[in-house]
Amino acid sequence: MNDADQTALRAYGDLFETLSADTLERLDDLVHQDVLFRDPFHEVRGRDAMKRIMAGMFRAFEAPRFSVRDIAMSESRGYLEWRFESGEVGGSATAFDGMSAVTFGPDARILTHLDYWDAAGAIHAHLPLIGPVIRMINRTIAKRTG
Repeated sequence: MNDADQTALRAYGDLFETLSADTLERLDDLVHQDVLFRDPFHEVRGRDAMKRIMAGMFRAFEAPRFSVRDIAMSESRGYLEWRFESGEVGGSATAFDGMSAVTFGPDARILTHLDYWDAAGAIHAHLPLIGPVIRMINRTIAKRTG
């Protein structure tokens, strides 16, 4: 990874820590227009599609925010370790940890942003209808493997 990519990764981490519905346009400076974005719920291509997903997050969660805990670089990728937190949604606050792996184009803009986090534990286990079932399955697996 070159110096421009390292600078871009740090700027990207800084952006995520200050990201809001009002600052989504700042992604234009750091993300390639044909970016591949993937998280446990979405896989889209294009900066506008990525921004739509981010805008939806701001509608779905109360005051969502990311805290970037660590930044690392390898020869071919950058990594952001983060914590997501939001206010109460459906009666409970949401918080979980995740990791984003990113790659860069020749212009040091993000070409791929791949999120890795546990959707079942972070979101599904807290839903009213399926949450108890997921928690029971998790307990059963833990008991069998522990």
